[in-house]
Amino acid sequence: MTIKDILTPLGYPVDKFRRRSTKLPSISYFYVHQGTALAADDAEKKTKHIVQVDVWANENINAVVRKVKETMIAAGYWRTFEYPDYEEDTKLLHTALRFSIDTKPEEEL
Repeated sequence: MTIKDILTPLGYPVDKFRRRSTKLPSISYFYVHQGTALAADDAEKKTKHIVQVDVWANENINAVVRKVKETMIAAGYWRTFEYPDYEEDTKLLHTALRFSIDTKPEEEL
């Protein structure tokens, strides 16, 4: 299941790489890292995926952030990082969240 598939049911616009939607709140995401989590017998046995999910809002961002965290954790991801900020140039509240999951190398995300 893709990140877009996981987050779209929340009802907010979800964009890959950068925020494209003018509707707020909105969510964007990108993969920070995908690499070997476990190797044995000269082969990758587990792949680690780290994804950053950015939540954008002009007010009341906490409820959206909570829903994103609950949804990603329910999908099997671990939250590894959270940074709330105010973007002066866009005048938007922005929370960056990072999540991690290990999969079998042949599993697609």
